[in-house]
Amino acid sequence: MKLHKFIIILPLAISACAMFGGPEYSQPNVNIPDKWSDNSRLFNTQESSSNIAALAWWQRFNDPQLNELIKQVLANNADLSAASANIEAAQSNLKIVNSQWVPTINLGGGNFTGNFPPLFVNGYDNYLGLTASYNLNVASQIDNNKIAKLNIKLQQAKLNALRITLLSQAASTYFQLIAANQQLVLFNQAVNDLQAKQNLLADQLQKGLISNLEVSDNQQKVLGLKAKIPQIRQNITSLQNTLQVLLNHNPGTYSTDISLEQVKTSAIIPKNLSSRILLQRPDIMIANYNLQIANAKIGAAYSNFFPTLNILAPVGAENYGSFENSNFFGSTYWFSFVSATIPVLNLANYGKVDKAKAEYQAQANSYVSAVRSAFSEVQDSISWQKNSADSLKLYDQELAVAGQTYKLSQIRFQKGAVSYASVLDYKLQMDTAQDNYNQAKLAQINSLVNLYQVLGGGYQIESATVYENKGQ
Repeated sequence: MKLHKFIIILPLAISACAMFGGPEYSQPNVNIPDKWSDNSRLFNTQESSSNIAALAWWQRFNDPQLNELIKQVLANNADLSAASANIEAAQSNLKIVNSQWVPTINLGGGNFTGNFPPLFVNGYDNYLGLTASYNLNVASQIDNNKIAKLNIKLQQAKLNALRITLLSQAASTYFQLIAANQQLVLFNQAVNDLQAKQNLLADQLQKGLISNLEVSDNQQKVLGLKAKIPQIRQNITSLQNTLQVLLNHNPGTYSTDISLEQVKTSAIIPKNLSSRILLQRPDIMIANYNLQIANAKIGAAYSNFFPTLNILAPVGAENYGSFENSNFFGSTYWFSFVSATIPVLNLANYGKVDKAKAEYQAQANSYVSAVRSAFSEVQDSISWQKNSADSLKLYDQELAVAGQTYKLSQIRFQKGAVSYASVLDYKLQMDTAQDNYNQAKLAQINSLVNLYQVLGGGYQIESATVYENKGQ
């Protein structure tokens, strides 16, 4: 009995020491800046005034249709369902790992027939019973448990990263569809205007007032503009199908209710955000969890050098002897076998440790790269937002001037100072200015969507309830 206790206690004690001998996790020092390099008040404070991960930023555009679209995407998207299933699979894997702490018990039976004098068997032997078996490396079990728990967090972070992507993709696609619908109307209108001018030029050509050069030049413009319309229609179809797929629907049409001019773009930018909020971005959290898993795998590799406890304990009833004297329930059997094994020479274990350390270093480099890329993306997005806003102001001025010019041309036409063909030219210039403005407005909207994406906004919003942080 004392020997049995020694065999059991020794590997447990050695493995317990291994728990404290594994590598401690240490997050790489990335030297995160205290402040954003941007000089605006937006990025020059150390305390966040909101939980940006739980902020329904898309509601700031004040568009009920967009809000409903986002809600339905978060509730129905197929990729989100798959990511949720991966979390459930990781949780099930943790249960499997934890089950290794409990012995395995099997019910079984068998038959032995023959003449085997060393065992004093002459006839046959039937048996039926339970067999308990237990194989445990405590250090390995603890490390595998840690890895399984981290994998659950990793899968959750992947789900959050997917949410951010879907939020940005849905909003951006929605606004692109609005812009494409407006562009189609605008180009059709421009084609009609050019065609009207073409008719005027043809009449003037017959009267000998102009040459074929003016007619041919305008016809080229008509054909060039007409050629763009099928491309716009194709773009609309593609955008509609993208939204339907995001909603987990079959491809089909998707109608929009507002114009770009109606989209609110003021008071959209977040305020008072610490630079450290980027550490909560899902992709950085993914890199962090991968690094922690790699660290735990080093401990798992070292655990191969520590003892494994083996227990085998069958118990049951048997029919032992000759056929004539069989009495199946007349006898019982039981015994126990306890052992502990410690690797003495296994060169593969050293290779596993080296491999785990190399993988850890690779993940450490990936983590540093993810953090630096995140800061770079934010700075690029800030620049994009500022420049797109400046550009929109200029295009807005251009549109106002073009509109005023068109009105003046109409007045002069009524007074007989210019031809109607000239009026159409000024109208076409206004249409061009309108298209430039629409594209600039779309760029500004996309810059705002992108800014929230790179800041990691909105991924904690639940699919069933979409809400706005009223404190913003």
